[in-house]
Amino acid sequence: MARKRQIGVALDEELRLRLEASAKAGGRNISDEIRNRLEQTTDQDAYETDGEKIIQLLVRNKEVKLLFDKPTQELANDVMLLARDVGFSKEANWHQHPAVHAALVEAINAWLNAIKPSDENKEVSQQMKQRGYDPQGMGRTVAHIRLRNKHREQEYERDLPLYEELFDESRELGREGMAELFADLAELRRQRGGKLNDKLKDKPKDKAKDKPKDKPKS
Repeated sequence: MARKRQIGVALDEELRLRLEASAKAGGRNISDEIRNRLEQTTDQDAYETDGEKIIQLLVRNKEVKLLFDKPTQELANDVMLLARDVGFSKEANWHQHPAVHAALVEAINAWLNAIKPSDENKEVSQQMKQRGYDPQGMGRTVAHIRLRNKHREQEYERDLPLYEELFDESRELGREGMAELFADLAELRRQRGGKLNDKLKDKPKDKAKDKPKDKPKS
């Protein structure tokens, strides 16, 4: 049986009386009543969280089926299993150790060679030749574009708290202040130096509020 620890909880008189009445009706003392209610609440929170995750997985699964054919879905699953199986330990997975990463590269190459299409559509091959289709160049280009897009997605997620803060403060800034603020933001993005959250931590409020307003022309 798990060891129980006591914690002090301050209750107002009305809440205490309600808990005592509920405990008496259920044949429990007030401590058991409070414990029982806390367990029910935490269980409900866990259930709701699990339910949300299940819904998200179902939606995601439907999107995957719409976007990718069955062989591509199977390939994605096979690659995940290969990535799991080549792992050396919990501290040495493919994204943690160069040797395990090299093992995954070999595993994926071997897998792709094993499922390489044997039949060649001559008409499609002729079209590829006419258009100068380069498999190696295409592969490198697609990977480069995907890496660049992923980097941008990571930057957006990193800077999202800043964007939310700017949105909340936008009501206090005039049109001119907002234009200047986002011009600075664009410049910092071009510089690619440091994190935007660090560079713009205190800048929005100070710059917009301290700037004197132009006097109207007579």
